[in-house]
Amino acid sequence: MYRFIALLSLVNCLLVGSTPSWKVEPRIVGGSDSDIKSFPYQVSVQCNGQHRCGGVIYNRNIIITAAHCLFDDPRDIRIRAGSSQWQSGGVKIKVKKFEIHNGYSSQTVVNDIALLLLSSPLRFSSKIQPIKLATSVPDDGATAIVSGWGTTSDGAPDIPNQLKSAEIAIISRTNCASSAYSYGSSIKPSMICAAGPGKSACQRDSGGPLVSHGLLVGIVSWGEGCADPKYPGVYADIAELHPWVVKTSHLLTSPNST
Repeated sequence: MYRFIALLSLVNCLLVGSTPSWKVEPRIVGGSDSDIKSFPYQVSVQCNGQHRCGGVIYNRNIIITAAHCLFDDPRDIRIRAGSSQWQSGGVKIKVKKFEIHNGYSSQTVVNDIALLLLSSPLRFSSKIQPIKLATSVPDDGATAIVSGWGTTSDGAPDIPNQLKSAEIAIISRTNCASSAYSYGSSIKPSMICAAGPGKSACQRDSGGPLVSHGLLVGIVSWGEGCADPKYPGVYADIAELHPWVVKTSHLLTSPNST
């Protein structure tokens, strides 16, 4: 399994809540080097200068990520946008506050989604662009692509500086929870799965995008193993969570928001 933010021991980089010991964090396995111009919606979510999770540009002020990625104090979080390398380039912006889905559970990892409100708005360019959200679940078997800076093999000590991506296929919630795989009742209504032969998201890809037909359909959440054919990668289902994203984004950017 790929463990959720397993090494967050830096000062002021504490996780919100506790992560179930049997769940693990995702990284890109079987991927290839990629240019941010092909994934301009992708950002790196960082703490104390270290990449910890992926994120997705929703609009100039809001980044979507996974709830399990977040730390106690938003002042310790930065995002880097517009660069194929998480360590340099593009722009780095402070986070003003964040909002975790009110139905998120660290035990079941249900509703694993959160929004970051940036301290200053992004300036869109060929390397920095928002992505539209899916409002319906993709068909079973639909082509999708996952991207991020996570580790490239199970247990690897380091992560790549270069953005990577992998083409995989959607596995419907019903199919993912069936006897064809080994998750069973762990697959909840706010989840969708995806996998490919020898390809998977893995450590420190959490919070990053799963895209199909140009729409954001999932947020990297959890999984058992890396590219294990019995255990597809599990993602927060954007079609299911779309209303929460729209409503919460409006609340965070409201003039009355504190």
